[in-house]
Amino acid sequence: MEVESLTNQIVALKEENRKLTEKSLRYEMLFELSEDAILVIEDNTFTDCNHAVVKMLGYKNKNQFLNTHPSELSPERQPDGQLSFEKAQKMMDLAISNGNHRFEWIHTKANGDNFPVEVWLSAIKYQDKLLINTTWRDLTEFKKTEAKIQNSLLEKETLLKEVHHRVKNNMQIITSLLSLQANTNDNNAIKEQFNACQYRINSMATIHEMLY
Repeated sequence: MEVESLTNQIVALKEENRKLTEKSLRYEMLFELSEDAILVIEDNTFTDCNHAVVKMLGYKNKNQFLNTHPSELSPERQPDGQLSFEKAQKMMDLAISNGNHRFEWIHTKANGDNFPVEVWLSAIKYQDKLLINTTWRDLTEFKKTEAKIQNSLLEKETLLKEVHHRVKNNMQIITSLLSLQANTNDNNAIKEQFNACQYRINSMATIHEMLY
């Protein structure tokens, strides 16, 4: 009976090991084939990443940049003026203290080009290790579209200002002409009509200013 029990335990352990191996391979395949750029940070350095990261950065393989601090794949300073090393430490500390953190960052490709990314950091514990799961999203096209929209809005705002000033100037000219006509006319009834027109136009000008 003891031999049979031991045999059953061995079979059960082998089956459990097979399932764990199969599960591990499945997750590894999903990790590598994911179109999202995924990295793993341990002790403030990149220790692993998938192919999407290699493609995004333009390197030949992951070994060219792994075991580096995040700031080493970035310009010296971020757009807000902070040193990349110091800011990267802050971002990782926030992820560890809050569980996760999301922010925008500038990274550098293998050819030296800088590009914007949105970064998600999630702190996780795995086998007594504290890891930070990292996901990047390239914002290059988004920033280009955003810049086009901003330029378009600026053009429309400039056009609106020009139209506003022209309407305002035209109303002032009309008011001045009515005032001139009123002052050169001796008929009080006609003067009152000219003055009434001036008041109406001034009211229209005030409303136009408020709407603008």
